[in-house]
Amino acid sequence: MAKLWKVLCLVSMLGMLGMPVLAGDEEVWQSIFNNIPSEKEIIKNELQTGRLYNATVVFTVEGVQGDNGVLRESDTIDLTLEGRGVAPMSFRGTKEDLVIWAETNRTALFKAVFGNAPDVAASGMTSTQSLAQSAFMSSVYMAPNTRTGMGAVATDSGGAVSFIPVSNKDIVISGQHDRMKIGDDKATGSSGIMAYEWRFGDSMRHSAGISIPYRQLDVDDSLDTEYKHAAMMPFFKKRWYRSNGVLEWMVNGTLGVTYLKSKVFTDGGGYLEYGGGTGIRYSHALTANAIVNAGIMYQGLKKEIPSDLVPDEVRWISDALNDLPWEHNVIPSVGTIVNLMDGRLTLKGEVFRVHQVQNEVVDGYEYQTVVFGMATVRPWSWFSCSLGYKESFELKDITDRSYIIDFTITW
Repeated sequence: MAKLWKVLCLVSMLGMLGMPVLAGDEEVWQSIFNNIPSEKEIIKNELQTGRLYNATVVFTVEGVQGDNGVLRESDTIDLTLEGRGVAPMSFRGTKEDLVIWAETNRTALFKAVFGNAPDVAASGMTSTQSLAQSAFMSSVYMAPNTRTGMGAVATDSGGAVSFIPVSNKDIVISGQHDRMKIGDDKATGSSGIMAYEWRFGDSMRHSAGISIPYRQLDVDDSLDTEYKHAAMMPFFKKRWYRSNGVLEWMVNGTLGVTYLKSKVFTDGGGYLEYGGGTGIRYSHALTANAIVNAGIMYQGLKKEIPSDLVPDEVRWISDALNDLPWEHNVIPSVGTIVNLMDGRLTLKGEVFRVHQVQNEVVDGYEYQTVVFGMATVRPWSWFSCSLGYKESFELKDITDRSYIIDFTITW
């Protein structure tokens, strides 16, 4: 029953995105050997070299029949593969033997090719690291403001600045243009969030809602990699009001899907991701127009794909992915908000650091520091528009910059 639920979730989410369920290419090794060398074709009985994401592959396809570009069942493959600090792996045998060898050595082979996960090789970071960025720019974990509208500053009975919101519903639509450099390869794409938050209870101490982040990248690498990710993040928040401050606790669930396609995985493939997180943050008003905040958040995510959906030739990928441990991220943050022009203009800045704390994180991907700033204009009390810039640091051989625009409707 659990496996059926996971299959249905994967199929439905991929269907929502208009994607095929999983790679159906039964000749994936032929596709690999035809696309990774500079010749872009199997040259029978000649030594060839190529890159398969993070791995360097040196191979020869030996065959009596010299049909270049075709991997026959009777051909003999001689290859050496290494990457990501994995000791060189050698193989010699037929295509059938290669499928068995790949399954037997799936853990080391997966690490050499993909590193921490396929999404790292294709997009420069894990889905959890990306979702952590999304959370800070959506209703899930967005810092509160003291301003409740143009020129309106809420105060309590003692005259202290209050964080009690006036509106009880928000709709947020946010999009950004992403520019990345992954190693020597350039990547461009877009990402964004659609979010809804409903506040309720005494002094609106509680919130419930959902954020739907998405991300897509086209990588200008030798394999023409395409990466897509989408998730649903339902959340609940509780607030405790203090004089000139507010303490917020948040908990969220995550159900997402990642889809990859390239010249070597021509039909594309997807896998399910599920998990959740929690966090706490304190915001303090130095004045009605100057707020500082600090907090810490945890996010965990597990990747999985039902192996029954996977062709035998790539079963080693799904089995190795299912063997991956939960990814655990701890994320401390600090930020500030400044209101200008009676609340018509708000400047916001945030710095947070994503720490992967599970075992066996690939070197260079343990930490990610993210800095972003945003300017928000509120022409009417019920509508605001924001422009922002975000940049990531510390990830090995990764440059990540994004330009953000978002709209918020409040009532």
